[in-house]
Amino acid sequence: MHLKKLELSGFKSFAKKTVLDFPKGITVVAGPNGSGKSNVVDAIRWALAEQSFKNLRGKKGEDLIFYGSAGRNSLARAGVAMYFDFAGETSPFGFSEAVVAREVDKSGENSYVLNGRKIRLSDMEEFLAQSRVGDSSFRVISQGMSDKLLNLSPQEFRNFIEEAAGVKEYQDKKHQAALRLKNAGENLEKVRSILAELGPQLKILKREKDKLEKKGEYLGQLKNAARNFFGLRHREILAWENKISEHKKKTNSALKPLAAEVKKLKDDIFSFDKKNSWASEVAALAADIRKLEGEENQTTREIISAEGRISLEEERRRLPIGADYLKEKIGALTVKLSVDFKGMDAESLRGLLAGVAVALQDLLRVIEQGIDPAGSANTVPLLQQGLEKLLTSRREIKSKLEKEMMARAEKERAFMDDRKISLAKEKTYREKESELYRLESALRQAELDEEKLKLHQAKFHQDLSAVGAVTLAEVIGHGPPAAAALAGEPASEAFLESQVWKIKKHLEEVGSIDENVIREYGGASERFNFLSKESEDLTQTLSSLADLVSGLEKQIAVRYKTALSEMNHAFGGYFRLIFDGGKAVLAEAKRVAAQIASDATNAVESDEAEESNGVELKLELPGKKIKSLATLSGGERTLTSIALLFALASIRKPPVMVLDEIDAALDETNTQKFTRLVKELSRDTQFIIITHNRETMRAADALYGVSMKDGISHLLSLKLQSA
Repeated sequence: MHLKKLELSGFKSFAKKTVLDFPKGITVVAGPNGSGKSNVVDAIRWALAEQSFKNLRGKKGEDLIFYGSAGRNSLARAGVAMYFDFAGETSPFGFSEAVVAREVDKSGENSYVLNGRKIRLSDMEEFLAQSRVGDSSFRVISQGMSDKLLNLSPQEFRNFIEEAAGVKEYQDKKHQAALRLKNAGENLEKVRSILAELGPQLKILKREKDKLEKKGEYLGQLKNAARNFFGLRHREILAWENKISEHKKKTNSALKPLAAEVKKLKDDIFSFDKKNSWASEVAALAADIRKLEGEENQTTREIISAEGRISLEEERRRLPIGADYLKEKIGALTVKLSVDFKGMDAESLRGLLAGVAVALQDLLRVIEQGIDPAGSANTVPLLQQGLEKLLTSRREIKSKLEKEMMARAEKERAFMDDRKISLAKEKTYREKESELYRLESALRQAELDEEKLKLHQAKFHQDLSAVGAVTLAEVIGHGPPAAAALAGEPASEAFLESQVWKIKKHLEEVGSIDENVIREYGGASERFNFLSKESEDLTQTLSSLADLVSGLEKQIAVRYKTALSEMNHAFGGYFRLIFDGGKAVLAEAKRVAAQIASDATNAVESDEAEESNGVELKLELPGKKIKSLATLSGGERTLTSIALLFALASIRKPPVMVLDEIDAALDETNTQKFTRLVKELSRDTQFIIITHNRETMRAADALYGVSMKDGISHLLSLKLQSA
């Protein structure tokens, strides 16, 4: 048998449909912590009818469905499907291939599917057990389970060996045979009891005849009880009807004006949002402000430049020296102006430097052309006029800028005032809307109550017709009873109803008494003969089932002893191979058996005491004495558990084993031993291994990588056989 592939859809972190193809041999699934790789193991457990949410790392069925992430909504269902190929051998159900699937929705309801057909859980468990893909042969071993194996009690260890021996099928047959034995014994007792009852049958028929004389009395009692019972129900229906009518009337009177008020508030809020253009107006004002600020900065630079020109012109006209001297000084000044000036803001410094640079260039050009400063025209007044214009322009720009900023502030204040009003309306709207929803819900509830009332009325008329002793007019004209007719109890509806149907039953019995008496005599003899034959058959069945249980017990004992011997041999071999020596033995816990026998309150046979024996694990490591399994290191415990599991696999040869990070505690050398053993066993067993270990990955025939992105697990596959 071969597991061909696994399909996951919406299961835990696998939001998208994900398919894992499994070749024969070793498949490794690797990935970082939190990537969801162990969800593959949970999917396999779950698809194989696992019922313990603890083993599935959840609390309820809804926990198995993809919960959603930042980029993807949660899903409503989760499903897992496993595809099995029986590889030439036919399953007990006649399948050469089988698809085992399980689905769950958010209500927690599970469905089991076999080859596209929904089946019951019990049917699925039967198929898995008989097809060797059940719990006893399809192993899912986690790191914690391998360590837990060494902590088993002797009796639990014996159960482990029995499971390895494959006696579960025989134990199930024995259990079923024991149940059938018990049921047959119970049925035999019932048959004998019935046969004992048939003797006084005539006395019962005599009492039935006496009931016929009471028919008139029963009719009078039924008529009186029916008037009381149906009168009470009719008054309750009228009261209920009036209550619903008043409630609907009151609700409708409040609902209409409230709905109009809610609509008006909603329209006002929508109108405010629609007509409000604050954002565009503020944006326009901000654009104007930025433009004016730019103009102000440009004017400031021009003012700085003009002031520099005036200073240079005035300096030029005061100079009494020649052109060579001026060139020298101006050159030195240019060099100095190239130095960084601290304490000035960047904008002012750039403006000053630009103005000075322009003035220096003009002066140098005049000197180079041989122009005499004394003979040139005085341009200072003209430059000062330009400067005044620039200063005036900057003042005007600043004035406009202040007005624009004040306008923006005023616009923002106006918006906030309007927004406060709108928010107040929104609050009122929500309150009124909530009240409207409450009234609408109350109205719907009243309509539901009306439907219930109609059903109650229909039931009333149906029961009235079924009793048939009184009419509706008689019920309406009959007043309420002061008290019940019997035992002084209050005239409750339940009490009155029980009286009506009790008397009605008496009348029905009396009405058919003649035919029953005639037929009963012939039927009693026939029934007695049938039950006598049934008693003989059940006695023979009890004997056959007892022989079957005894035979199954012997088979279980033989298979257990054989498996213990084979397990001992295989376990010792793997233990010596893994630890390079030492000794490991699975020994029967004789003292446990003796203690059980001594504490028993009833005497037991020696072979029965033998079945109560547990199994102990005795180890001798190379160069190290072991007093208790608790003294083993973590790596030693893991290696010992692996030796046990591989010994089980070697004698049981399960078709598939799933190992979930059981190699986590192994170093490189021991991992290499582990992978060699896995490769050896993979000739008969398909392995699916969840791991972080690189050495284990190297042994894979197929490798899957699992990663987590945006809360969703993604799969990357690599077939190493063809690589």
